[in-house]
Order: sequence, then C-alpha cells, then structure tokens
Amino acid sequence: MIAGTILFAAFFVVTLLARNTFGAAWIVCACGVGVGILGATVLTLQRRAALRGDRGAQRGLV
Repeated sequence: MIAGTILFAAFFVVTLLARNTFGAAWIVCACGVGVGILGATVLTLQRRAALRGDRGAQRGLV
C-alpha cells in the first residue's frame, strides 16, 4: 500500500510538470494518493486497536 501511494505521488508530480502532455491525469494520481493515505490511516488505527485488545478490532494485524 505504501509503495503504491509513493508511486502515485511520483506520477502526480510528473503529470503536474507535463500537464500539456498528460491532460487531466493528475486528478487520477491525486485521488490515488488520497486513497492510499486513507487506507494507511485505517490500517494504522485498526492495528493500534488490536494491540490495545479492543473487541471491534480486526484480527491478524499484529
């Protein structure tokens, strides 16, 4: 997940620098970065909850 987010961030920079070539592809890259950050945040919160022993936490994250 982290590797994909980093790739989307790199492509986001490339598409912003070459906007005439890639058109509106920067929007897709920006959304990819956003979804990656959101997914990493949810995974981190679930991992912390599993470490605390919360009942609602996912199993197998620790």
